[in-house]
Amino acid sequence: MATDLVISVAEELSADDLEQVRATLSNLAPVLIDRLKAHKAEQVQNLVRILVGAAAPKTMDLRRARMNVKAIKAIYRGTEWLSAAEVGTSRGKFAGRTPVKPAATVTRWRRGGEVFAVRYEGKNRYPRYAFGSDWRPVPAIRMVLKLFPRIDPWRLAAWFESSSSYLGGKKPREIIQQGGDQEVIAAAQDYHVQMFR
Repeated sequence: MATDLVISVAEELSADDLEQVRATLSNLAPVLIDRLKAHKAEQVQNLVRILVGAAAPKTMDLRRARMNVKAIKAIYRGTEWLSAAEVGTSRGKFAGRTPVKPAATVTRWRRGGEVFAVRYEGKNRYPRYAFGSDWRPVPAIRMVLKLFPRIDPWRLAAWFESSSSYLGGKKPREIIQQGGDQEVIAAAQDYHVQMFR
């Protein structure tokens, strides 16, 4: 392109002037190319801003994400989270026998609505408080699951980990660990009424 320009004005310039124009254009070309690249990159960024627009994270979304992370950390710190195999093996030891498939019984309990699990790193993890000292499901868990049959397991875990005014500021999982199944069931019923008013 620069050569075309020089050729079109070459007849009007002396050899020295023509050489000066060539030198100036050859120095100017890299600067123009860099500016064109920067302009194209800026156009792409503007297009992305226009297209993404409403999907960009808002302050409230970021605050909610931080709260979710904080809640998940509290859920994990609140109790021991076990795999089905770990629960099944502990159940077998308590019963005095080694199960052939330790996870099978626990998986059956989960599918039957007697316990719940959260997914973590591709595996189901069960809260220790969902099992009694005999490693069988605590009845209160089954009753809570009946009240909230379609509730997300993470939300359910958060409920068990949250302080309840109905339970005098204690967490449902704490009351379960103290043998207060009926209190937890009553708190879940109260929560259910509050949710569906």
